Parts: sequence; structure tokens; C-alpha cells
Amino acid sequence: MTAGTMLIKGGHLFETGRPLEVADVLVEQGRIVRVGADLQAPAAQVVDARGRIVMPGLVNAHTHSNQALEKGLCDRYPLDAWMLIASYGGANAELTPRELYVSAMAGAIEMVRSGSTAVLDMPRVPLADFEAS
Repeated sequence: MTAGTMLIKGGHLFETGRPLEVADVLVEQGRIVRVGADLQAPAAQVVDARGRIVMPGLVNAHTHSNQALEKGLCDRYPLDAWMLIASYGGANAELTPRELYVSAMAGAIEMVRSGSTAVLDMPRVPLADFEAS
């Protein structure tokens, strides 16, 4: 998205410690400059947020992109069994660089669609991939 002026109209503003209220948000050059009712900005790109929640982006501070495609495969196991089977690679599963890429992209799409704007990824990749470089 290019930096310009954006007016987010009529969204339910979510801010910790404040009641949910309907208001507009004016953004200029990537920064919020005004929040209030019935804001006007003639040259702004207008986003209709009626019926939606307007909130800061989420930060996913712990993910493993190599596991994005494994969701649901071990749900029936208790945590200790899951740690051995999936998390620590008990099945000795190693993804190829292409498989890791596809898994990371699937996870990224899911995170963007659910509101994440930043992520700390800790994929498990074979050590040999780093020794060759």
C-alpha cells in the first residue's frame, strides 16, 4: 500500500481499556492523525468499515512455519505425545526447501487473513542446508 491519505469510516474501534465505539479513523502517510465521528478528508481513499472491527495489527511472536501444513494431524494426542511426534520431529520428517516455502506461504496467508502484521518464525530446517552455504 502506498503512503497517502486514508479515511476508515464507521468501524467499531477496539482499544484496550475503552468501550467499543463507532468512529472514523484518518490516516496520513501511514500514521493515525485523527479519530472521531463524521471525519472528512476530500482527497482520501475511503474504506467502509461499517459492521467491522478496527484495531491494531496482531503480532505472532512464536510460530514454526514448517508446521503450517501439519495442522489437525496430531490433534488427538496429548501435549507430551505431540511434542515427540510433531514438534521435535520424532518421525524424522524433513521438509525440502520447496516444501518449507509452501508451508511458510500457507502460514503467512493464514496470518495475514487473521490480522497478523508481524511474525517471529522459527522453522526447523536440516542443519545441512546451512553447512553448504
